[in-house]
Amino acid sequence: HNYQSVQNDLRRQENKVHHNQEQLASGKKLLKPSDDPLAAHYIQNISQQQEQLQQYLSSIVLVRNRLENHEVNIANAENFADESK
Repeated sequence: HNYQSVQNDLRRQENKVHHNQEQLASGKKLLKPSDDPLAAHYIQNISQQQEQLQQYLSSIVLVRNRLENHEVNIANAENFADESK
């Protein structure tokens, strides 16, 4: 019984060492969601928020481009109206 207990403890320690080596090699604390479910949840939320922000930024760029285009069209129309007087 004692030998089996020591062997199980060694196996657990080897698994911990292996896990720590994987973390060091990857540079990441979380290798899989089960490492820290709460942190994984927060990371997922942050990732979703980043995606939303990127979509908002893309929309802003699109709207600015359209606005600039409309401003050019208005300026051209004003110039045309001035020239036709």
